[in-house]
Amino acid sequence: MKLNLLPAGSTLTSGVNGTFRCDPGELIKMKDAWGAIIFDTLQEGSPLIKRKAIEVMENIQKATEIVEDSTALFSAAFNKLVARQGEIAAQTKSISGSVRDAQQKLLDGLDKITKTADFPRLERYVEMLERAAAAMQILAELEKSGHLEKFSKAMK
Repeated sequence: MKLNLLPAGSTLTSGVNGTFRCDPGELIKMKDAWGAIIFDTLQEGSPLIKRKAIEVMENIQKATEIVEDSTALFSAAFNKLVARQGEIAAQTKSISGSVRDAQQKLLDGLDKITKTADFPRLERYVEMLERAAAAMQILAELEKSGHLEKFSKAMK
């Protein structure tokens, strides 16, 4: 729909002070003339509107492509992260198993040492060695003082 501010059959001629004159002698202000031109330009189906619509659609398509590319990059990074998390979980499980095995081997070794050493028997040996050492010390003192030889002769 076109808006025509001029009476039918009239033409515009340039006037003074920003006005136009049409054939029947009417004065039309410049802002009204521009308003009519703008109104005509913005009507549905006008080349300007079509061009702007095409530009908007192209911009939407570019934005959609950018979003799709970004989504693909994010998805790839996320998949790598999930795969790495799986690897770390497997490594952690393996290390944990190794630690449990080492702990069990250590406990088994300590148990073997305890059984093999026979601590009560070792305690008796230590007591006997302590008594022997004390006796040797007494004998050494007796020898220094010269009493050991006398004691030895008396025992024979």
